[in-house]
Amino acid sequence: MTDPFSQPSGGAYPKIDELEGCLLLFKPDKPSEMVPNRFAKRPEDPTHVARISVDTVVFGPDGHEEYSSMYWSQQVIINACEQALKPGAKPFVLGVLQKVGQKENREKLKYGETSDDFRTAYETWLKKGGKPNEQPRHVWILGKFDDEQAQLARDYLAEMQKVRDPFAIASE
Repeated sequence: MTDPFSQPSGGAYPKIDELEGCLLLFKPDKPSEMVPNRFAKRPEDPTHVARISVDTVVFGPDGHEEYSSMYWSQQVIINACEQALKPGAKPFVLGVLQKVGQKENREKLKYGETSDDFRTAYETWLKKGGKPNEQPRHVWILGKFDDEQAQLARDYLAEMQKVRDPFAIASE
């Protein structure tokens, strides 16, 4: 029988840049909230920003990591999780975290829409000396997942259902 207990977490969550390209599974449990923007540095920066607390599973080459009540402030993730909270909606969100260029910036600097296009534009910017007015700016998106990734998430959810169901544990 597998122990259904986990060790307490020290609250160490990964930085978003560390998750780029990872398959993420979100299970939202409550709507987003507005919080003070602790990164505001200029007068035009918003004083409050939206964030959502979501149970997050990060799938990597060596398995998966679970993060309970992880805060996300990227609008695409907030929107997807808010949709999952609606009555009758699918309760999970699955996607590959990707960095892409902002639309206005892509048009101004003439580069494409994909995460590879953004990476190339950013590397070119660095090679040219990194002038601030020419810096490619980005947003985070949840890219599409393939069938193999979807199966990985389904297998994870099936296993968690067994582990979290005490009657399933007792019958093993």
